[in-house]
Amino acid sequence: MNKKFLSVIKKSFFTIFIFVHSVNIAQYKYNSDQFFDEYADFLTQPKNWERADYFKLLLIGGGTYSLMHLDNSIKNFALGDRNYENTFLIETGRIWGEPITSFIIGSIFTMHGIATDNQVNKKIGFEIYQSLAYGFTTLALLKNVIGRVRPNMTDDPFEFSPFYFKLEDYWALPSGHTTLAFSMSTIFAKNTENKDLKVILYIPAFLTAISRVYQNYHWTSDVFFGACLGYFIGEYICEVHNKENILEQPDFNNLVNVRVSF
Repeated sequence: MNKKFLSVIKKSFFTIFIFVHSVNIAQYKYNSDQFFDEYADFLTQPKNWERADYFKLLLIGGGTYSLMHLDNSIKNFALGDRNYENTFLIETGRIWGEPITSFIIGSIFTMHGIATDNQVNKKIGFEIYQSLAYGFTTLALLKNVIGRVRPNMTDDPFEFSPFYFKLEDYWALPSGHTTLAFSMSTIFAKNTENKDLKVILYIPAFLTAISRVYQNYHWTSDVFFGACLGYFIGEYICEVHNKENILEQPDFNNLVNVRVSF
């Protein structure tokens, strides 16, 4: 896709977001003021980490490094049969991890919440927008600093060019699609008490992880790191709102009253 067109889309997304969340600020929660206040808190969150948080980071880093030794073997296995590259499940996984998917789903929940004064829907839309902002910020930092070469450019999973800011071919770690997919699935899962539904909501995120490896855009260790990152971003967002008691725990089973026509 043309980079100029992508830039226009991103600016349009931001403009729509500001408009939507600036409506009736005094009347509604989950507005632009709250968004930017919580975004600032997210950026400074590492200074409040406890021992358990550093231990999680150590486990994720250790797991990622361990998987790097298996990356090439998994890549060769995945590329051994290309018959399923553009099938429904693989493409579903890819689409679930696209930024525009999170934006559209977040917009549906947000606008429905505003139109019907449904705070539950508005909360979920707000949290999906947050997952995009937090995800983009974290990914931009990590991808550029780490500079890992994508598997479609090399057969060496240990090829890195740190601080290489020019080409997407050096943005393998972590997987952005997988990060966004797991953050959105986690937000949905955290907003329901139904255990079966929690499991179902993670299926598209796992499909995203599989698709990124099978379509040869990422190493397995990339998607592992991205999945962990996305999960903890989604968990952090939901815990902030639950801790502040902004809303009681919603029931996702009765969330949506939107009819979509194609």
